[in-house]
Amino acid sequence: AFKTMTLDAPPRYVVDLPGVTSADRRGSIAVTSAVLSRVRIGHDADKVRLVLDISGAPTVDVLDVGGTLRIRLK
Repeated sequence: AFKTMTLDAPPRYVVDLPGVTSADRRGSIAVTSAVLSRVRIGHDADKVRLVLDISGAPTVDVLDVGGTLRIRLK
């Protein structure tokens, strides 16, 4: 199960994925969006952490759809 939290100053949305590993070692992914500027990826021994650098106060939905994590900002 994933865990989420919101952080302020600057505004960020965090998704922790315990027990997940990733072969993708990029530190961040640039995004062109009115509500999202970048996704940062942290790799720990016991989890992967996604940090979404957001603008304003979008509604964030995180869904597990058949084992695929979907993050929707609106």
